[in-house]
Amino acid sequence: MANDYNQFINLEYFFYKIYQFFAWIFSFFTGSQSSGDGNFWEQLLRYGNFFKAIVELLVVLFLIGIIYSLIRTYEINKEERRKLSKILAIIDDAPVHNERWEAILRQVDSDNSGDWRLAIIEADNMLDDMVKKLGYDGEDLGERLKAVEPSDFFGLQSAWEAHKIRNQIVHEGASFQITKAEAERVIDLYKEVFREFEHI
Repeated sequence: MANDYNQFINLEYFFYKIYQFFAWIFSFFTGSQSSGDGNFWEQLLRYGNFFKAIVELLVVLFLIGIIYSLIRTYEINKEERRKLSKILAIIDDAPVHNERWEAILRQVDSDNSGDWRLAIIEADNMLDDMVKKLGYDGEDLGERLKAVEPSDFFGLQSAWEAHKIRNQIVHEGASFQITKAEAERVIDLYKEVFREFEHI
C-alpha cells in the first residue's frame, strides 16, 4: 500500500520545488540568478547579513509599534479617568445644588414675569458652575461652551439655546418679552443638561 502511495507523491520532486521557491526569493532580492545547487547556498551565505539586518529592522519597528500602542492606550485611559472623576465630583455635590434647583422651579412657577427672568438667569449661573467643575476654561460661559466637545456633552445644543435666551434677558432688559410657557421651556432645556450629568 505504501509503495502505491509513493507512486503518486514524489518526495524528491516536492522538496526540489521548495528549494526552487527559496532560491527564487533570494534571486529576487539579490538581483541574481540561482540556477545551480551550490549557487543558492553561496548566495545565502553572501547575503545572510543583509537579510539579518532586514529582520532586525522589522523587529525594531514592530516593538516601536507595540510601545506606541501601549502609550496611546494609557493616555486614552487617563483621559477617560479624568472625565469620570469630574462627573463623579459633580454627582457628589448634587444635594447642595438640588436646593438651588428647587428655588429656580419655584421662581418659574410664579405669576410674576420678573421671577421667570430671574429663574433663567439663575439656571444659567448654575450651568456655568457645572461647566467649570467639568474642567472647561474660558472668560465666560459662552467661551467655555465653545471648548466643549459635542461627544462629551450630548445636551450642548440645549445649553446654547438656553444661554442665548439668558443673554437676551440680560442685555435687552424689560424690552425683551417672555411668556410663562417660554420661560418653562427654557428651564426644561437647562433641566435636560443637568440631568445628563446627574446634577439635579
